[in-house]
Amino acid sequence: MNQSAPSRTEVENPRGFLSARVDANGRIKLPARFIEYLEQLPSKRMYITQINGMARIYMNGSWERTLDQFMLEPKKRKALELVAAKYGEDVEVDKTGKITLPQALRRELELEGETIQMLFDRDVARIYNTVQHDKATEAAEAFVSEFIEEAEEFGLI
Repeated sequence: MNQSAPSRTEVENPRGFLSARVDANGRIKLPARFIEYLEQLPSKRMYITQINGMARIYMNGSWERTLDQFMLEPKKRKALELVAAKYGEDVEVDKTGKITLPQALRRELELEGETIQMLFDRDVARIYNTVQHDKATEAAEAFVSEFIEEAEEFGLI
């Protein structure tokens, strides 16, 4: 039997929020589940940037796939690329399991000394500061409360 590397669909994202602290130098000790996920990917390089006030970690070629979605709209693609480049850079995990956030990004979002929450969506981890996390989860809970009874009646959850 041929044992090949797992395909993208076989690599499971971490579920739930992963908590970490950004130290005064912009370093994050990645949670163990994040490291386990990265170890399954063919490339360990990540692209970290911020777009529209939300920091994001792009892994496994997801930044390139994001740009490719704008292939037919070159002005939008170029603008997105320039905004991301202003705050972003490639990073790799060091021997201690840490990454360093780009200086421009952490200053723009005031992340030094903050506890952050990371949430995966395929090969992208969104980084929420405390205010963003609280606002997003409160809005989601309010929205879920609007349809939860119907979902339960139909056996969807």
